[in-house]
Amino acid sequence: MSIYCPLCKEVYELSSFGGKTSFKCKCGATISLYQDEIFNQLSDIINTYQAQIEEDEKVTEIKILSDKISHLILNTDLKDVDINIEKEKLKNLIVTNFPDKTYLYELLYESRFKRLWEQFRSCH
Repeated sequence: MSIYCPLCKEVYELSSFGGKTSFKCKCGATISLYQDEIFNQLSDIINTYQAQIEEDEKVTEIKILSDKISHLILNTDLKDVDINIEKEKLKNLIVTNFPDKTYLYELLYESRFKRLWEQFRSCH
């Protein structure tokens, strides 16, 4: 594992410092191994948090489109072909954002849309 000086960017191999917790860089800056460890841990936490935010945004986008399709089925007289276009957009959104969970489209969404259609459209 390596550590670098925040001032001059000189790279040092940690094993060459034999357990010391800080040392002086060639440029004169003091480099603390503990500070670097904290920085790495904070970077990991920030990256995890950012990934969670991105995933939450994708899930929200899917939910909004799903709600829109449900609304179209329940509250409009839009033709089946037009609603199928919206359903295809939702399916593609799931495939793009969560390729390992594409089976959920059929399991959750398609069955819901079919049930709504049968309950509220088939009588028209």
